[in-house]
Order: sequence, then structure tokens, then C-alpha cells
Amino acid sequence: MKICLYSDVDVSNVHPVLGGGAKVSFEHQKKILEMRDIDYTHDPGEDYDILHINLLGPPALYQIFKASRNDDVKIVVHTHLTAENFKGSYTGSSLLSPIVDIYTKYAYSRADMLVAVSNYTKNIIKSKGIETETLVISNGVDKEELEGFEQVNLSLENYDEESFNIVNLAAVFERKGVSEFINCAEEMEDSKFYWFGPRHKFLTPRKTKKSIKSSPENITFPGFVDDKREAFKLGDVFLFPSRSEEEGMAILEAAYCRMPIVVRDIPAYEGWLVHEENCLKAESKNEFIKQVKRLKENPDLREKLGANAKKMAEERTLDKIGEDLEGVYQKLYNQE
Repeated sequence: MKICLYSDVDVSNVHPVLGGGAKVSFEHQKKILEMRDIDYTHDPGEDYDILHINLLGPPALYQIFKASRNDDVKIVVHTHLTAENFKGSYTGSSLLSPIVDIYTKYAYSRADMLVAVSNYTKNIIKSKGIETETLVISNGVDKEELEGFEQVNLSLENYDEESFNIVNLAAVFERKGVSEFINCAEEMEDSKFYWFGPRHKFLTPRKTKKSIKSSPENITFPGFVDDKREAFKLGDVFLFPSRSEEEGMAILEAAYCRMPIVVRDIPAYEGWLVHEENCLKAESKNEFIKQVKRLKENPDLREKLGANAKKMAEERTLDKIGEDLEGVYQKLYNQE
């Protein structure tokens, strides 16, 4: 059995804003293939049995079309892209979302198997009338990438390790909850807020740029950080107010680092993020402020949520989800 783990471009050179979770998922799958000693290539010109697609650009769509005409080749596509999650991300993304909807329906309908990272995404796919079998497998967390986060050196001189620090790790989109993050900083002047993540010069909406420019002095946007462990070492609370997610890979990483997590109460988290057990959930600006303040004032609650979050994340490490992904490949490979 040989897998063609295909990407339109060199994934390492994709801008973090554009690649998002699909870029990291691609790297995770590559690592799983190597861990499990599964033969693979990135070159569609070689012979292979299964085509696996993450980044769904036009060249990938062509490879799907070509592979679908070969009865000996099976196609698996990760459903990272949906119109619902694309909408509200970049400048013009809301206008383009209907086109994305048509585009993804075509691609997903030609696959032999779809992989969704949450039941929420699976339900979106099914609601569009796509009949391709869809399995749910987490993006996973690379525990080796996070090892030693407690000892990592912080790269910026203005990090304040003595303060109570609230952090986020995400591309800077309005959809990711920039407004709520800034609102919390405005109401908690005695704490520090850090949003680690890239901004794209042209794709970031004017409204988001304006919000950042007028944000209070206790909030910092350091940009993309080469070593994400810095965020998890610095932070006392992980505040992730995103309004729409497929899963939320940064949440899994924060959880693995035993961070207490505050998220928006959205469908993507149902069944694995449980309010008051391994996270706190909020729906409004005032609720986010309330939950973050609770954590600041209650170290026992921070310890409880962090410990339970770690247990949850340990069930989604690459060695655990690798078995599920190999199962997908074997199922397709054994089909007549």
C-alpha cells in the first residue's frame, strides 16, 4: 500500500494565515505515515494506491479528477475547507463563500472517503447532500513538538512572566474573536494579554486592523512565533473566543500543556470540550470577562481544568489518531 500525500505547493512555504489547520494537519499526517512505516510519496507522477488531499487548490482538484478516472486508485480528502468556516476569515471571504461551497461540494463528492475533524464538520458535509462516507478523526496533537515547554526561553524582551497572562494562538481574523479578546483586556487592566499569531497585510479586514490599533496597552500582538511553546509557557489562561472552528488545533495544544481554557460555546466543541470539566465556555463579551476573572481568582479551578484538559488531549496524540488514519487507508486499499 502506497499513499500519495499530495499538496499543491511546498507546505513549509505556505503563509500561516492561508495554510491554517490544513497545513499543520498535512505535517501531522506525514509524521504518522513515517511513525507507522507506511510507504508514501508527495509526487502524483509516481505509482500509488491512495491519493490523500488536504489543501484543496485547483491543482489538487485536478489530481482528484485524474485519480477518480483510475479504478485502481482511491481518494481520501480531509474536509478542512467549508463555506461556513471560510466566511468571515479574510477580506472578501464572505462574498466568495458561495463559490467555495460549490467548489468543495464538487471535490468532496468525487472522493471515496472523507475525513472530518469533528462531528460538527461531518454534519455540515452531510447537510449539503454529499453522500461520500465521512469518518471523524481529530487533527491530533504532536506531543513531541510541545515537550519541554516549561523550560523554553521567551524570545521577546517585553514578555512579563510575573503578570497574570492571558494568551491566544491563532491567525488574527475577526472570526477568531479579536473583538472579545480586546474587550477582556479593556476590563482587566491589571493583567496582560498576548495574541500569538500571524496577520496578512492585505487579507486582514480594515475593521480588525482598526481594533488592534486602538487596543489597550496591556494587550500585545507579537505576530507569528516560531516556537509555539512560548505561548504555553507564558500563559496562565488560554482564551480562544473563535466564532467558528472545525476543531481548533491550538486548543488541543494548550490542553496538552495543562492550560485552563476558555472558549466560545459553539457546536464544534460538543462532545469533547465540557464546560466546568475541562474548559469554561462563554457566549458574550461579559461572559468571557467573567470566566477569565474566575480563573484568575481561583488557582484550584485553573489546576482542575488544566489537568482534565491534559487527559483529553492525551487521547488525541498522533500515536492515537495514527491508528485511525491507517484504518482509513486499509479500508480503502481493501475495497474492490
